[in-house]
Amino acid sequence: MDSNRQVGAERLAGWADRLQAMARTGLFYAGNDYDRERYQQIIGIAAEMACLLTDRPALEFQARWADDPGYVTPRVGVGAAIFDEHDRILLLKRSESTPERPLWGIPVGWSEVGETPAQGIEREVLEETSLVVRVDRLLGVHDCRGPLMLHHAYSITFLCSVLSGVLTPTAEAPVGGYFGRDELPKLLPHHVPMVADAFAAHLDGWTGTAFDR
Repeated sequence: MDSNRQVGAERLAGWADRLQAMARTGLFYAGNDYDRERYQQIIGIAAEMACLLTDRPALEFQARWADDPGYVTPRVGVGAAIFDEHDRILLLKRSESTPERPLWGIPVGWSEVGETPAQGIEREVLEETSLVVRVDRLLGVHDCRGPLMLHHAYSITFLCSVLSGVLTPTAEAPVGGYFGRDELPKLLPHHVPMVADAFAAHLDGWTGTAFDR
């Protein structure tokens, strides 16, 4: 994809995300059937825009959004950058039932009530890989959005060390493996900066914390 088409796709994804968020919030507060019908139409338009960028049908996006009612605001997720003894990063592929299935990314998941972000990523890694990890440092707070996602999110990304366990396929992430910096597979778009920051911290001595402006 050339640079102009890439920029156009990113803008279209951003418009679709903003439209569906505004319409779903409006639907939550709508006081009459006329407003609800208009908001549903806008959600349908956003879904059609999103399906232009993926191989998923518009109705699937509408169904996923309908399962997440209420005031729409960015959610908080957590991610883990994990390296092996050969300086390769752990990447996972999601199950066939998710839109992200053809692409790779670091272990991630939603934060849960009652746990710190560090506790959350340690739990997620265990659930997805059977690895017991320790959080070593904060890498960054990354902005994550686009039609492949349910909605806009912020991912708190940590550098982690493996304490025990063996990488094991799970229902959430049936495929996983370690990859060097020069042999990365096709990544989820919002995971590209996370992976780049992880290698910078692990190999290049970068000690900063990333965030999007």
